[in-house]
Amino acid sequence: MLLKKLAKPCLTLLAAFLSTHAAAAEADELPPVCYLFTYFTGNGEDGLHLAWSRDGYRWEALNNGRSLLRPRVGESKLMRDPCLARGPDGVFQLVWTTSWQGKTIGHATSRDLIHWSNQQAIPVMAHEPKARNCWAPEIVWDPKRKRYLIFWATTIPGRFPETESQGDNGYNHRIYCTTTRDFRVFGPTRLFYDPGFNVIDATLFRDGGRWRLIVKDETRHPVRKHLRWAAADDPEGPFGPLSPPFTRSWVEGPSAIRIGDETLVYFDAYRDRRYGAVRTRDWRHWEEVSRRMQFPKGMRHGAALAVPREIVARLLSLKQEPSQRANATAHPAAAESAAPRPFRHPGVLHTQQEIEFVKSRLAAGAEPWQSAWQELRKRPVAQLDYRPKPRADVVRGAYNHPNIGANDFLRDGSAAYTHALQWALTGNPAHALKAVEILNAWSRALKSVGGHDAKLLIGMGGIHYVNAAELLRHLDADWNDSDQQRFERMLREVWHPVIRDFYPTANGNWDASMIQTMMAMGVFLEDRAMFDRAVDYYLRGEGNGAIGRYFNEFGECQESGRDQAHTQMGLGYLGCAAEIGWKQGLDLYGALDNRLLKGYEYTAKYNLGHNVPYKPYRSVAGRYFYPAISQKARGRFSIIWERVYHHYHDRRGLEMPWTEKVIKRIRPEGWRVSFTSWNTLMCAGQPE
Repeated sequence: MLLKKLAKPCLTLLAAFLSTHAAAAEADELPPVCYLFTYFTGNGEDGLHLAWSRDGYRWEALNNGRSLLRPRVGESKLMRDPCLARGPDGVFQLVWTTSWQGKTIGHATSRDLIHWSNQQAIPVMAHEPKARNCWAPEIVWDPKRKRYLIFWATTIPGRFPETESQGDNGYNHRIYCTTTRDFRVFGPTRLFYDPGFNVIDATLFRDGGRWRLIVKDETRHPVRKHLRWAAADDPEGPFGPLSPPFTRSWVEGPSAIRIGDETLVYFDAYRDRRYGAVRTRDWRHWEEVSRRMQFPKGMRHGAALAVPREIVARLLSLKQEPSQRANATAHPAAAESAAPRPFRHPGVLHTQQEIEFVKSRLAAGAEPWQSAWQELRKRPVAQLDYRPKPRADVVRGAYNHPNIGANDFLRDGSAAYTHALQWALTGNPAHALKAVEILNAWSRALKSVGGHDAKLLIGMGGIHYVNAAELLRHLDADWNDSDQQRFERMLREVWHPVIRDFYPTANGNWDASMIQTMMAMGVFLEDRAMFDRAVDYYLRGEGNGAIGRYFNEFGECQESGRDQAHTQMGLGYLGCAAEIGWKQGLDLYGALDNRLLKGYEYTAKYNLGHNVPYKPYRSVAGRYFYPAISQKARGRFSIIWERVYHHYHDRRGLEMPWTEKVIKRIRPEGWRVSFTSWNTLMCAGQPE
């Protein structure tokens, strides 16, 4: 009997262990960004289905085509038109149609799309006694107001008499909405969109700094039944004029995603009993690509979204039977068992193995490490008599005017990192104590970072402090626990509120700087939500610093027409972010077909004096437009090249001939206050 009691939990743990490792192995074979499609089959009786894709064109059913969540709530306990959104906390929010006729929509949450919270029926139209239905709810995160926007189609007989005769069976829809931050308290339901005709199946798509509202014109007499779009600067409108139809008739359920420079809009061609899609690059010219698409059999109206590959890997590893999964949904706490892999430490920019390699090269007097080490040792920030200059309130104005402690903040962070690195490579405790002195001085003093450039300042300099702290903590320096906790509070309470929402419309080096520092903070703080937020922004953020917005398909940078110095800032910061991701098991370098490599090669070639193609384009929200590539600062190379070259050339075996020429010209990469320094020393020739 005792053996039987012990056997069950042991087998459960073994199964979880094998599942986790299978998912990790699967993830290594996937692109860094994958795509998911929520959908239903039949009448929605069996619940949520998911499909996945590498490229947005070929979709495969997950879980062997079985439901991952069975409906339990609502008037008819259906799950039609499922729509999924992922909030900044990493939690997925699912909403769906619960019934053909009724006043509720369904809602549930999950962190991994396997283990789900209890479901709730939200009575969004309970206040309207004549409301007939709540169809096709959709949900988006509103970053401006920091809340969710939920919207759906409802018919209220007599409410819009001018179009009463245009629909089917007396239906005459308009789009309504509510808002929430916590899915317990909801804002008053209100009319969201009235285009002057019978309208259903609204979806919102964020395209740069604008929002595109795609709707189905449900007019039956005369037949329209096609898709149109309108744009706004705010997710809550007001929306501009509707576009002409961009699909054929008899389609519904639009959902949009962006892949590279293409936007795909999927639709349910319900009369043909199949899914289809159109694509565009400019929202004016459209091409139907349904014949190129591959969808699971029986797929009905759902929503597409981009997710990190780890999410898909866990779904691909599912082995449970449907009955087991149905039981699992009743236990939300079980989601903890599917937690992501733990953070690797030290794991910001340097691992223990990499440090040991550099120590061996220095002991052998080998080049280029010896020259790089001498370059470090002679700098003022490397000296033991260095004195930090902390302030309670730091201000950096536009272009560093005014400069109230901003330069001190940057220089002291670089000094802390430099001393932590010397401690790691020499074992001399005096350097550890100096790094600790600098970190403690700032964590005791700093109360605010303000001014026009506050976000940029923390993005540029924050990574140096965190890099130092990571080395000190995980290489067992003498750093008091209470001092470490105070440093953590500075990161969470002073820094993070400044950078957490990025700066989408600024030149891309701003977002890039904040991505690197937020990722570093997430690692040091063991804060998965913070880390994932930065990773998600790197991959698909709405700002100029996201990988697909900072570089076009041939490597031109958003700031190439501005000047070469700022372009290299964006490159270097994204390179650091990719390296942090690599340390934590994510291949951000490989995103969008090695887009970062293309950016480095393009910039290196131009700055070495060669011609490159240039395609002018407007930045997010149209704030910047550079008609020609800039010669300003051309040929002045920043210290950004070694790290990225090491990854693509040494780890991946890819050629970077122009970057290699730059490295040969400028080695060893030394010190710059606004960049992570000492890259020849720490990156050249690494075996890892």
